[in-house]
Amino acid sequence: MATIVRDIISGAHFVLLGAGYGVSNSDIGGMMPLGYSNADAAVLAVSDSDGQIHVIPSNRLTVVSVDGQTCKDLLSRVNKPSSSSQ
Repeated sequence: MATIVRDIISGAHFVLLGAGYGVSNSDIGGMMPLGYSNADAAVLAVSDSDGQIHVIPSNRLTVVSVDGQTCKDLLSRVNKPSSSSQ
């Protein structure tokens, strides 16, 4: 299965390929993507429906599903209140 993400600006959906990448001003000729003023930004590698790979700043993406399940459903299993924590 896969992790599906959505670009919060364009609304486009992508398959998440990988995380842990970074980009700095020097990597792109001193110009950060629109809306970025930090010297460094975390980026994610994603693929569109045609298989084209894109690199998108992480704060532009939100997770839609992981292995076909929403984050809310996945986390509800681990965030259940314990009856012994009273």
